[in-house]
Amino acid sequence: MLPEGWEQQSWLRVVRKITKKPQVESKDLIYDGNLLNMVILNVLFDDGKVRKRECVEHPGAAVIIPCLQGGKLALVEQYRPAVGKYLLELPAGLQEAGEETEVTAARELLEETGYEAEKMTKIFSFYTTPGFCNEEITMFLAEGLKKTQGISEKGIRVIEMEADELKEALSAGSIMDAKTIMGIFYFLNRSCEEK
Repeated sequence: MLPEGWEQQSWLRVVRKITKKPQVESKDLIYDGNLLNMVILNVLFDDGKVRKRECVEHPGAAVIIPCLQGGKLALVEQYRPAVGKYLLELPAGLQEAGEETEVTAARELLEETGYEAEKMTKIFSFYTTPGFCNEEITMFLAEGLKKTQGISEKGIRVIEMEADELKEALSAGSIMDAKTIMGIFYFLNRSCEEK
């Protein structure tokens, strides 16, 4: 609880001034992969102690909410070896070196669904698991979709779902991907131009 008369933002500024921001003293690369790196960060805290923190370095990604005519949403089903099952997800993909997230979003939408968007709007960016990973995903709303090609990604199937089907799938626990759940809630709480 904040002290009487304090607004939350002013209180946070005071707390940040009192506590010193931890400083990364050094970084040791322990795995250099194609998709990501694993590092040990040696972090100096305000108590004067250096503590090791494992961190996954990620290039960043874009996720797309593809709004179809009639108020439907396009999802993709694909097998995820890390969890050993097929997942229903929003189209998404890795940001290539030097690539703007808008370009990543347009490329991934086309590759995974075959759609191009007339209008692509950035919604927000978020960290997926900041306790041990720096992955930052930027979410986009894609409207005015036109099918221009087939799906170029292997092993992906596009599934179109209406709002009621999305709600039912969420309630049943059929959708377990966090970025997709966030995107669906955004979709359900706004009206796309096509609705």
